[in-house]
Amino acid sequence: MASNNDNQQTSGIEEVEGINTTLSNLALTDSRDDLANCMARPNFGVEGRKITVHANVFPITVTRKSMIIYQYDILIEKAVKSKGELKAGRELSWKIWKQLCAKSPGHIKRDLEAASFDRQSNFYTPYKLKLSNPVVTIRIELPDTTATTEKQKQANTFKCTIKLVREVDLHSLVTYCQGGVYDEATSAMVAAAKAAINVLLRQDLYDRYLQKGGKGRRFFTLENLNEMSDGGRILNGFIQSVIPTQSGQAALQVTYGPFFKPNILINILEEIVSGRGGGLRGRGGYRAGDRGNRGEGGAAGNTQGNSQLLVDGIWKQKKQFEILLNRTRFNLTHRQSNQPLQIDGLTDKNANELLFKMANPDGGQDTMISVTDFYKKVHNITLSYPCLPLVRTAHKGTPKQKIKDNNNGQNKDKNKDNNKYSFYPMELVKLTDFNGIPFTAVSSSQTAEMIKVTAKRPEERKASIMKWRQELDYSSLPRLKDWCLEISPFMMEVNARILDPPEVRYKGSFASPNYGTWGLNRHKFVKANKDLRA
Repeated sequence: MASNNDNQQTSGIEEVEGINTTLSNLALTDSRDDLANCMARPNFGVEGRKITVHANVFPITVTRKSMIIYQYDILIEKAVKSKGELKAGRELSWKIWKQLCAKSPGHIKRDLEAASFDRQSNFYTPYKLKLSNPVVTIRIELPDTTATTEKQKQANTFKCTIKLVREVDLHSLVTYCQGGVYDEATSAMVAAAKAAINVLLRQDLYDRYLQKGGKGRRFFTLENLNEMSDGGRILNGFIQSVIPTQSGQAALQVTYGPFFKPNILINILEEIVSGRGGGLRGRGGYRAGDRGNRGEGGAAGNTQGNSQLLVDGIWKQKKQFEILLNRTRFNLTHRQSNQPLQIDGLTDKNANELLFKMANPDGGQDTMISVTDFYKKVHNITLSYPCLPLVRTAHKGTPKQKIKDNNNGQNKDKNKDNNKYSFYPMELVKLTDFNGIPFTAVSSSQTAEMIKVTAKRPEERKASIMKWRQELDYSSLPRLKDWCLEISPFMMEVNARILDPPEVRYKGSFASPNYGTWGLNRHKFVKANKDLRA
């Protein structure tokens, strides 16, 4: 009679054979695919103690045997183009798309309302649009109560050109996940099915959360944020994407990100330069006084003490700040604007030095005026920091350029043609919410603070993921029903094994790791490597 150990060993071998058969049936040839190049582990499925774990993925089911999704190309342009007109950004495209769905003709209105738009150039719908021609153009006007002239109305009028690209079979993804044939012919269809479902699951998130980075997979919220040093704060959110497994899954993971506080720019830079919690000292540091006479000519009370250190520190780190603040959005404190502006760079001249032509309201000759005098004369504002560089924003249609001086190889001041840019003092610039801090620019103190927030035990992380799963509530999405898709409310359970740690062999000895660590006492390396150098 066979023992229990023999039965367990036989069961383990059968399990391994089943898994290996499934992997071999996948017949993967594309190294870029999620399941490509799977490496078999020695004694896979036999060694170690068998346990069941929860994976942060939720099974997707296609409830209809034949589910075809229609992919359309959509080109959004201004109805009346102007020279140098830039392509509509994602946020503007999203507004135009929603207006298109609301104002579209009745025979395609339902089909568009069931569609999912990637906020760029594609949308997917389970219904084939009843178009009169292969390529159709629809004019859309965004509502704007402030637009009174014909020119202003034209600026809010767009044309959307639509054409069918292909039919996408969602079951191609199901077949692939079940180990079906995967060749060049089906590769594009599987990728299109993944893209379609990804766009679908993000559709209702754009108005509820901020999409930031992660190739469209990361979303953030302002709820339960954590303040941190150097003018930053930590926002929490989630990563959502479709990944192919044996049953097809929607992966959901908790994520965190560093963002700037929505504060006056000069206050943020002051916090960084002052070195609270490390600041830019961890990114290269500064020594007060390096800019010398840059502080001369400032307002009384701002050229001494801490204010002078601030001025010198900002000039010293100007290039680093340009990288840190690139494409950061802001509003102005002295006047209202229809939409946030975007930082294009910092000037090489301060507010006292930078001059531009000011039109004479009486029709007389234009005069040259400094930025400092302009704000005093027009807005009755006396700048507290006239010796600092100014924030530069490019006008619409101005191409990004990086001009080099052939004589010495140094970058010229990109605001030589001041008509292409606007300039604002840092003290009048207030950053908006959701301005991300580049990970390469996160200071050492910010890194330490983020680790404290993000380090969680498995139970806590699972609870956070399930909280997001309940909040997203896929079952309530009407588009999901139109697409004949269901997403399980429960995490997938996966069979796993706890393996004994491998022995680390040294010259004449070995070490046994304990929770991933081991000591080097009394151990010698088998072969000497190169000396370490700082």
